[in-house]
Amino acid sequence: MATACGLFSLLLLILAISAKTIEASTFRPKRSVTKLIHHDSILSPYYNPNDTIADRTERTMKASATWMAYLYAQIARNKCRNDLQLNLVPSVFEPLFMPGSLLDPSKSSTYATLSCRDTVCRDAPGSKCNWLNQCMYNQTYVGSLPSVGVLATEQIIIHNSDGSTNAVPYVVFGCSHENGNYRDRRFTGIFGLGNGITSFVTQMGSKFSYCIGNIADSHYKYNQLVIGDGANIEGSSTPLEVVAGHYCVTLEGISVGEKRLNIDSTAIRSKRKGQAVIIDSGTALTWLAKNLYRALGDEVQSLLDRVLIPFWRESFLCYKGRVDQDLTGFTLVTFHFAGGADLELDSESMFYQATPYVLCMAMRQASTNSNNFTDFSVVGLMAQQYHNMGYDLDKHELFFQRIDCELLVD
Repeated sequence: MATACGLFSLLLLILAISAKTIEASTFRPKRSVTKLIHHDSILSPYYNPNDTIADRTERTMKASATWMAYLYAQIARNKCRNDLQLNLVPSVFEPLFMPGSLLDPSKSSTYATLSCRDTVCRDAPGSKCNWLNQCMYNQTYVGSLPSVGVLATEQIIIHNSDGSTNAVPYVVFGCSHENGNYRDRRFTGIFGLGNGITSFVTQMGSKFSYCIGNIADSHYKYNQLVIGDGANIEGSSTPLEVVAGHYCVTLEGISVGEKRLNIDSTAIRSKRKGQAVIIDSGTALTWLAKNLYRALGDEVQSLLDRVLIPFWRESFLCYKGRVDQDLTGFTLVTFHFAGGADLELDSESMFYQATPYVLCMAMRQASTNSNNFTDFSVVGLMAQQYHNMGYDLDKHELFFQRIDCELLVD
């Protein structure tokens, strides 16, 4: 008898696998919408009301540093050093699966394993054959215990946040028999947003978008992910290049208010005339190459030293005060990308509350351990707050739209 398997699937997305027989078709939903649930949200099953601001800050800092080290190790093996890494699931969010999400293949008339001869098997992580000639996968995420199982296809039912459902046949997924983080009938998993043939995005179409609001507000409920050709693709755009399975974008400059920062171009090592950068959802912090961090940090410090009292906190730029009170009206910081796309950061995107009475800039110099990376930057999730990020893989464009995510809720 076949064993039940965990869904090697989306962190944040509730995917219900139906054991009922539904008429097969080639239908792909134009637009599937789901809520994004942050770890510290009251909607999260991992929400701890006893956590202090310091507890959440410490967890965020550790997760960001771990992800940064992992990301650099991945990118160092590829040719493109300014890639947008979205092949793995964001670590700052936690999974939310409904009870009963286990799939028993023996009770499904639409489930089928893939053989080692299938071309899809070559793209599976850690792929190999078992004694039944089934395609096995083995994927580890940021040093956690691995997800191990067989590559399979199944008809899935996507439960959208508006209450509607989409039945999608023949979806390739990893049917996990070993998942180290399964607890309390909830799973962790890895959801691919890359451009490979096993990616859920490419199986649904060629577009996806996500909108992030205020992640510091545990009651904010409008974060969302949209997959399919009906994704929110609006705003200004920047070219998106795919190299070795990664998405590459180019940062051309940074402004603080009306002042364009003077960044030493000799420190730029990108293969193009621009600064190597990653826009990523796996780290809350933004990590900047040495020349970028010094230019931006010096300018921010020159502004805040006039009005706030500095507070020493390791290598962070910190001050005594509160973001919601002492930084009201702080000037916008703008990241300028190729093609004219701008990412605008207000005080809530530039700073975070480290303790009840200390605020810090949500940016650090890019480094892991003792290594500093002069050509490697990551724009993290805090910097993407109040933006809809739209990806058009066919046209190779990334769109930025500054907006309150509540306005995008159907």
